[in-house]
Amino acid sequence: MNYDIIGDVHGCLDELLELMEKLGYDGDGGHGRGERKLVFVGDLVDRGPSSDGVLELLMRLREQGRAIVLLGNHDEKLKRYLQGKQVRVGHMLAGTLAQLEPRGKAFMQQVCDFLSELPYRYADEDLLVVHGAVYPGSATIGSLSFAEQSKRDREWALYGQVGGTDTISGYPIRLQDWARGYSGSHNTIVRGHSVVAEVETIVSPSGTRIYNVDTGCSFGGYLSALRYPEHEVVQVKARKVYYEGSII
Repeated sequence: MNYDIIGDVHGCLDELLELMEKLGYDGDGGHGRGERKLVFVGDLVDRGPSSDGVLELLMRLREQGRAIVLLGNHDEKLKRYLQGKQVRVGHMLAGTLAQLEPRGKAFMQQVCDFLSELPYRYADEDLLVVHGAVYPGSATIGSLSFAEQSKRDREWALYGQVGGTDTISGYPIRLQDWARGYSGSHNTIVRGHSVVAEVETIVSPSGTRIYNVDTGCSFGGYLSALRYPEHEVVQVKARKVYYEGSII
């Protein structure tokens, strides 16, 4: 199977539809050559103007078997809120809820069910797709129980490798040490989560190519896709700045 792996959408529906068309997909996720499939690295919601529209589209594409969708940390927070768990509703989540709530309770339940089913990683032979980072558990697996290993795998997949909190912005400091030291079996890893101005490639000592495809569409950057196995980047420019902040 060949894939088109799309970075963090963050509610930017118009750009997503434009990117899909540029990649050769129709509005139903079908591809002219038939042998390609869409993969989304997660963070479908927040910041952009149409989280509801993005969710509606991806729920349909996934149900039809035309897309693989991973859970991002923003999606995880929305999921926990919809499940009735205690969640701090900041301005980003509040904006998403304002987009979802007019769609009614049935739609909100559909979204909750959808997010509850999403995996946090996808692997196919030499390819691994994850939202944030890959926990380097191979070095310490002997000291960890299976449950603890699974917990760390999930935390790193959703939130990346975190090294404290930035004293100015208040946001977590996201590290890339895991990528520079990766020694696993996959030849290609594609992830998002940490915004970069251009698609970033890190080559690990073992020769693994690790791509970051979150190019800050909601900040006025680009919505990017990596075509695999071609290793070709395809992008569309954001139509406007939807969320104030730096993309790097």
